[in-house]
Amino acid sequence: MSSDTFRAGPRDRDITRVAVDILYVLLIIAVPVVLYREALNQEILKATVLVVLVVVLVALRSYRAVATGFFESSPRPLRWVTAAFAGALLLTSALSPQPWVAFTGAPVRGIGAVTYLACLAIFHGVFRDFRQRPVEPLLRAFLAAHAVVVGYALLQAYGADPFDWIVQMSFAGYVSSTFANPNFASAFVALTLPFLVRHQFNPALRVTLRVAGAVAVAMSMAAITFMDSFQGQMASLAALVVPLVWVSQQSGRRRFEALFHVAPTAGAIVLLPVLLARSDMPSRLSNGMPDPLHLTGSGSRIVAVTMFVLGAWTWLGIIRQDRWTQEVEEAGPSRGARTYWLSVSVGATAAVAVAAVLAWPLVAAQVASGLSHRREMWIVGLRTLRENPFFGTGLETYYSYFSPLRPVEHAVRFEGILSDNIHSVPLSMFSGGGLLLGCTYLALLGVIGAYGVLALRRSSGPEQTMIGAVLAAWLAYHVQSSVSIDVAGLAYTQWVLAGILVARGAPEALRIVPFPWTRSRSVRAASRPRHRSPAGQRRSTPFQRRLAFLSAVATVLALLGPVTAPMRADFAYRDAEEARLAGSIQEAHDHIQRAIRLDSRNGRYAETLGRIYVRVGDLQSALGELERSARLRPGFASAERLAARINIDNGDIGRAVYWYELALASEPYGSFGLNESARFYVTVGESDRMYERLAAYEALNLEILNPVIANTYEALGDEGNAERLRGDG
Repeated sequence: MSSDTFRAGPRDRDITRVAVDILYVLLIIAVPVVLYREALNQEILKATVLVVLVVVLVALRSYRAVATGFFESSPRPLRWVTAAFAGALLLTSALSPQPWVAFTGAPVRGIGAVTYLACLAIFHGVFRDFRQRPVEPLLRAFLAAHAVVVGYALLQAYGADPFDWIVQMSFAGYVSSTFANPNFASAFVALTLPFLVRHQFNPALRVTLRVAGAVAVAMSMAAITFMDSFQGQMASLAALVVPLVWVSQQSGRRRFEALFHVAPTAGAIVLLPVLLARSDMPSRLSNGMPDPLHLTGSGSRIVAVTMFVLGAWTWLGIIRQDRWTQEVEEAGPSRGARTYWLSVSVGATAAVAVAAVLAWPLVAAQVASGLSHRREMWIVGLRTLRENPFFGTGLETYYSYFSPLRPVEHAVRFEGILSDNIHSVPLSMFSGGGLLLGCTYLALLGVIGAYGVLALRRSSGPEQTMIGAVLAAWLAYHVQSSVSIDVAGLAYTQWVLAGILVARGAPEALRIVPFPWTRSRSVRAASRPRHRSPAGQRRSTPFQRRLAFLSAVATVLALLGPVTAPMRADFAYRDAEEARLAGSIQEAHDHIQRAIRLDSRNGRYAETLGRIYVRVGDLQSALGELERSARLRPGFASAERLAARINIDNGDIGRAVYWYELALASEPYGSFGLNESARFYVTVGESDRMYERLAAYEALNLEILNPVIANTYEALGDEGNAERLRGDG
């Protein structure tokens, strides 16, 4: 008996169950597809939607637990690793140099401890609520979100996007869909692709739906390719697990035929990005923007042909599968079976070889491009872990350490390229939370993976194909997350999928723990196994249920304000920026003041207010805000140099020296920062500070630093040393 079975009455049971199911479906669809023009930071918007829905979900499930009079205890391994991970999130946030940032993640993308705690609530909710119930509503919700993301991406690719403002908000590329970032959008399409592939092998569906699913695979792969995201293409390969599971369920000659049925789908997933690789390069309009009408090029014909082939092949395959007889199914391998399998092996080997030859130039170029800056990002993360091995620095604090800890060569060659994320979720756990958070995260993933494998082995038929699709999607998420960023629109997916895997892989019986304040006809009966009679179980009283309901409502209302504050602050910040650019200084001031009241720990808002004060000539107020901005964003050399300049304007040279020193510590090898600091030190008679630094740089004996040091000597007015270093170079 699951925890959603009530003794409080069928009406309460039905209402709460329907409400919880609606919340799950709404959460799965809303988080990836929500996009709002008034939000500058779309990730904060998505994180807020996620946390708000989880708050409502937890409140409703808590009321339901009180109404039933008990709750179900998780299996011991799962309970312990979940508690360890949750505790590590709270402890590492509390010990972080920036605890508010680590807990909320609000100044960056909103993936702080609170978001991960919300994801854990989703994970355990799905696990309990769908242990003995069909998970199809959740999978259909994923497919609905998949359709929206793919559909919007194709609208953009073919120049039919009705919202031209999305171009200005996207991170890179013309096709970015509802994530405003092509990497994130393609990753979501890739990790939900297994559910689409599964449709072709689901006998419970109508033929038209199975054929439509096959056609949609080509559209989804086209969307991934048009978004020009190699990580999405790699993650999509996990969808091959679904046909592999289906083929393994067949026997004898049916398995041989099954291989031919799945071959076109597998080929489309593997080869379509290669075939489209050169057709998705857009021409440019006179204003430099991509020409949407030529973005797809000849790829349109390739996609159309692939759609037709997949649809027709799937239809023919369904007809053939209907003719499979029981005799063929029960017959063992014939004498010709070995010949069949030899042919299959040779054909598969040849196909893999051809695919490798065709794809290698693209793969090599994409890997080189993808790792061009990630290597330095990972080095910084490992250095951060080495300096803070046990508790890390806190989630979402990476931006404070990238610039001072990155390799010298990267700092010299790419001074203006900064990163606020390590671009690897597992490494982010270790650098942000040290060994404590990183190890508990991996332990939790290990337990989930073990339950997923157990669920796959215990099932058969369509149920096994479904579990194979969920496991494939879960693996696709981790393939993508190993080289990318955890954002709200992606982060929640792995925990919903994990809940399904554990629900299907965990033991049938869970220990029921009654609440001490609920009444019981037989206390001893309440602790008996699950087959006991409902009449002997503990129950809540009507008063307890009413109190639980009012408490749930009050909790949700109390949390709505602080939970939505970062999002509302982002809206106000956008209004302030628009007013400032339009010249409405007083309006901009009012909007940014509201943003600061809502989120006073955001350094970007303080900097904007400081710039407004500079514009109106109030240097004293500007100084306070710009210095506060620099303190809130340690490691941002640009903010620290700005604070130094305003101190110069205010005549406080000592304070200016302080901020320039901090800027040099934050960005020690950047030519721009060194030259600006050198010119300042010359004017105030503090050149010795820079000479000491340059002598230390020369002692490093790095050839790439010589031009930077020479330019700094020149800024100091020391042409002799500048010529000496240029001559050495």
